[in-house]
Amino acid sequence: MDIQLPFDSPKYLSRRSPSSGLSMSVSPRSPSWKEWFRKVRGLQRHEDQCTERKVFNRNESRKRCTVAGVKDCALRRVVMMCHGGWAETYLACCRLRESPVRPALQTLTPPNLIIPPMNDLDLIPLADTISQFPVTRATAAFLSDEGLRILLCSLSGKIKKIRLGGLKITEKGWRILAAFISMNEQLQSLEIRETLIVEGVVACLVEAINKSSLDRLSLRKCGPMTARVFQETNVPFIGIGGDQGILEILPHKTKIRGISISEIPMNNLDWLLPLCPMLVELELRKCSITSDLLNPILDKLENIERVGLAANDIFPGVRIDKLCNCEILDISETPIASLDGLVGEKMQVLRLYNTSISNDQILEAVQSSKLIRVEKNNLDPSVAEICLKHMAFPSLFRFSHIV
Repeated sequence: MDIQLPFDSPKYLSRRSPSSGLSMSVSPRSPSWKEWFRKVRGLQRHEDQCTERKVFNRNESRKRCTVAGVKDCALRRVVMMCHGGWAETYLACCRLRESPVRPALQTLTPPNLIIPPMNDLDLIPLADTISQFPVTRATAAFLSDEGLRILLCSLSGKIKKIRLGGLKITEKGWRILAAFISMNEQLQSLEIRETLIVEGVVACLVEAINKSSLDRLSLRKCGPMTARVFQETNVPFIGIGGDQGILEILPHKTKIRGISISEIPMNNLDWLLPLCPMLVELELRKCSITSDLLNPILDKLENIERVGLAANDIFPGVRIDKLCNCEILDISETPIASLDGLVGEKMQVLRLYNTSISNDQILEAVQSSKLIRVEKNNLDPSVAEICLKHMAFPSLFRFSHIV
């Protein structure tokens, strides 16, 4: 019996089957071979298309890169498959969106993004780019309801800190923000400035904060509803500013571990005394406090790690022996004249912006302590080089020069 096989190789010619003893001959030019090859090729192509479609759909469901309202399949695929750097990805998104390229956005460096003010149309290609990079910190300002939605939807689940300022949002925008807070499991810190909290969204916002993993919440100059938000939430680290009424509810908060207050003039700090034993962070920036008001507070701080007293007239007279026990100390814009006794064994970071401390005093403090970072404007470069030699961890030294 002769059997036609679709193979065009000499090794198959005149070969006898060992099992059946049948003689096999090949006719590679027969029509059956062409039909068989065409059918196999078509099946393979169909299988490849099905596999590619399954992989694409799976990746699409995982990355969710169409959060900015993209419905074009080609754009989604290019954005998902772009493995270049930030600038290359942003240029590809602008080209596919037919949007103008903003050179300032090409220089952004994740994971910490500081986004300049822009309109919603310019924000769309940027959101496409953000969705492809692990962003852990994001700062933005002057966003509308739609702009806020585009930005928040582009951020992945790895975002840990968000700072928003001057938002032009309505009740719709606050509800979008509340939904993002409740759904994001990695978000740890949220700071909002100069954005009026609408009364109708307070309950929704409070519910989202209580369900979230937030441990730091800062609402500065957000209107009278700020006090109600803090009153009904239990975030351990809070930041307030510009609203005197919030101070009345703080003594009743039993789980507070850190307080940051700015631009609220205070003539009395007795309300802070019951909270001092629990605090590990305390910042009173530009609050018009004096050493007489501050010293009783410093005596009560038992587990303090970070103290911020910038822009206050506390020198001389403040208890230096109490300040030296913290790890991070910010005494910028204060009339301090000397660092004698101020730098303790635990101190790691010292901020001296806009102070009269000389370079020689900084050198002496660095050589006699375990400081790992000194931050001061107009620091002499030669002093910075000497500091690098004496600090315990030179790689962490930060030389800040501000004109």
